[in-house]
Amino acid sequence: MNWIFWALVGAAVIHVAEEYFGGFTRVKFSLTMAQFVVVNAAFIGLALAAALLWPRHPVYCLSIPALLLINTCVHLVPMLATRRYSPGSVSACSSTSPSLSTHSTSRIRRGWAAR
Repeated sequence: MNWIFWALVGAAVIHVAEEYFGGFTRVKFSLTMAQFVVVNAAFIGLALAAALLWPRHPVYCLSIPALLLINTCVHLVPMLATRRYSPGSVSACSSTSPSLSTHSTSRIRRGWAAR
């Protein structure tokens, strides 16, 4: 099931690209480009670490899908409230959420989350 973690890495990269090209730093808060780069480099780095470490560190690896779910909510709630596009919301729904649900479903079916 290692491919699921790699799918999450791909979803994270797509998501960061949408935020960058969608102008997330211009639309949200007072985030500087340097802060954007640091936060998203850490985000992708954590996803990569989960893909590499998943068999030995299951609790850490489960925290990455949780982080992606929180990130999806951070994009969708303001977008729904303001009825305006939020950079990152399309990829959060189209790539991150399906990857997350596939990951969670497979873990629950195998009883892996209970270990």
